[in-house]
Amino acid sequence: MQKIYFIALFLGACSIYAHAQQPFTCKDTVVIAMDDDCVFMPNDFDIGMFCNCPSPNNYFLELDAVAPYHEGPWTVAILNRSNIGITHGFRVVGFNGVICKGILLVQDTIPPKISCPSRVFLELDSARTATLTQANAPITIKENCATPAQTIVTFDNRPSATYTCDHLGEHNISIKVADPYGNTAICQTMVSVSDPLGFCTANCPSKCPNIQNITFTAAYDTLLPALRSGDLSKFETFGFPIFDTLCPIKDTLYAVSYTTSPAGPNWFTRSWEVRSDTAPPRKCLQRIVFPATRVLSFNGQVFWDTIQNCIRDAAEPGEHRFSVTATKLPSYHSTTATLTTTGNYTLPVTVGPMDSLLILHVNLPNGLATTCPTTISVPARSGPSAHNANFGFYAPPHCPFLTVDVSEQSIYPCYNYNRFTIQYCNQSAKSANNAYLTLTLDTLLSITIATKTYTRSGNTYTFQLGQLPGRRCDKFWVDVKADCAIVSGQTKCVEATIYPNSPCHRPWGGYLLKANASCLGDSIRLSLFNTGSGMRQASQYTILRNGNVYRNAPFQLRAKETLYVTVPVDGATWRIYAPQDPNYPLQKWASASIDMCEGPTSGGTANIFPPNDPKPYSDMVCTTIFGSALTIPDNTNPEHQSHFKESIATDTVFRTLGDPYLLASTKPSQKFPTLQLSVAPNPFQEQAILTATGHTLRDGQVFLYDGQGRLLRTQRFQGNQCTLERGDLNSGVYFLRITDQGAFIGTGTVIVR
Repeated sequence: MQKIYFIALFLGACSIYAHAQQPFTCKDTVVIAMDDDCVFMPNDFDIGMFCNCPSPNNYFLELDAVAPYHEGPWTVAILNRSNIGITHGFRVVGFNGVICKGILLVQDTIPPKISCPSRVFLELDSARTATLTQANAPITIKENCATPAQTIVTFDNRPSATYTCDHLGEHNISIKVADPYGNTAICQTMVSVSDPLGFCTANCPSKCPNIQNITFTAAYDTLLPALRSGDLSKFETFGFPIFDTLCPIKDTLYAVSYTTSPAGPNWFTRSWEVRSDTAPPRKCLQRIVFPATRVLSFNGQVFWDTIQNCIRDAAEPGEHRFSVTATKLPSYHSTTATLTTTGNYTLPVTVGPMDSLLILHVNLPNGLATTCPTTISVPARSGPSAHNANFGFYAPPHCPFLTVDVSEQSIYPCYNYNRFTIQYCNQSAKSANNAYLTLTLDTLLSITIATKTYTRSGNTYTFQLGQLPGRRCDKFWVDVKADCAIVSGQTKCVEATIYPNSPCHRPWGGYLLKANASCLGDSIRLSLFNTGSGMRQASQYTILRNGNVYRNAPFQLRAKETLYVTVPVDGATWRIYAPQDPNYPLQKWASASIDMCEGPTSGGTANIFPPNDPKPYSDMVCTTIFGSALTIPDNTNPEHQSHFKESIATDTVFRTLGDPYLLASTKPSQKFPTLQLSVAPNPFQEQAILTATGHTLRDGQVFLYDGQGRLLRTQRFQGNQCTLERGDLNSGVYFLRITDQGAFIGTGTVIVR
């Protein structure tokens, strides 16, 4: 604890000789300011602040609280609130007696702490007044050296604040609290003055309805929709004014308004403006108050459900290596809870009037089988606020569960280093013995380099993996050579399969969705195909455009039925996804992505979205070849160019340039039929020129992507030429996407040596 001292700047004249006649001098006056605990114990005093004594630990302090302050009685130096404002004598005592004396003053300089509510509601009484005082003000006061009863509270510098019929409505007020020692603190609040009993309306009406407090659900699910539709009948359950039969009413104007407050609460105001022949117009107000938000509380446990009854039994351990996420719809804002060591979680989620549904989901690895649902849906604005959700899952007891994924990769003819990354996992708790992985390549493809040893049989390469521990992942990569005989328009595939892959789950009898995305001329077709049984209830699919929600819509498919959605080709990345049957033991989502339908799909952000293969032990990636081996006639200038257009068949004899070299080609956008784009030189070391023929760009942009689909650079392109600088780019293959005035006009590939 830090203690605060204020030391006078002059020395006292009182000196006493001790320790071999060495003179020591006390400060004439010492001032001490009390701290938060308002107590000074003997060990809290720093003797060096009272005298110039060497080795202060050899001395102690005594106090005399009775005038004339140096005559005693002397007591042990202990200070509390009773010493504040009192003059004391002090003396410093050593082993040889009293060393010196002085005067001690004790002060309190810490202001009190006050907490005010954001709003105070007052109702006028029969005297047509309402008074806010220290006794009824809902404030909290904390004081270090005085009790709250010893403090003085004022309202706008007055002992109280009184309101009358002239003050109906809202008023800001300043509340100040002062302790007995002159320290003050101030807070602000809003005072809402109403007249529910109608004392201000000269008995016309004689009584207004009382203030009502309602729930968040009642406000946002019932009253607010009714108000917005003009149906005020929903408010009639909260009562009406009572009118005096002696007051002749000429007219009554009834209205309902809605008021929001960022800090809450919110409220509806019902108002009746009463007009009579005997009194001026009077207003009768009723407030219906409700919270601005609602907190949904989720708690439960994630555990190994070995008995498969979705109940945590005594012998079933909790699992902490995953997490639980709550997602609010339609905003898709999410909150994630980390599990404790026993697999328990607590997840409070604050929802507002714009939230309609909350999805609670346990984040398990793809392919991990579970006997209980991994997702539950809860209405955001209605129903109970506390929910218990346990998530049970199991590792297949008789066999491991292996998965494999192959990275998306463009394939370039006459190039030895088309790199694919293969990731494999054991998703179960049981180790896999003698595991191995096969990689099957299409014709004209072959492996040149791999980071794991392999054996080859035709176009199938086998990689021995050995023992795979449970819940473990690893990866390796291979470089694939694409033969120069591959021509533009061909599709080449690479398929990986991991063994053993015997099924560890019962045959599936529910619905099973497969997503697909394809280019159809000037449009894109997204689809969901139900390969299983019919859906018993509706679900919801989502379409993303460049990662943003484009559409959320319900759907329900019969067995073998397909849902088709058509979207425009605009150069964006499109993705469709939908949840599988909640009890499906493998992947939980079906999804498909596509981009750059007006050009090669390499380098687009679609490659970032992981596919959801219903057979996780096998994965295949296929790429349409849009380039060809770059060749030039023997009599041509060696200034090489990479043209962004379709390859043209010719009878000219060509000689082939050495590896690695690439002709990136694509047809131009249908919106710019005369456009041709080229890059020269390509490959390049420091810079290259991007040229547009047949179209002059007014406000163009060039987007540069790496092989993972990540945007690395954006630059302006105006006119017909643009310089591409190497800058900090490493050697490798990069992808271009060109737009003009926001419209997609072409794509291409460049190589940096």
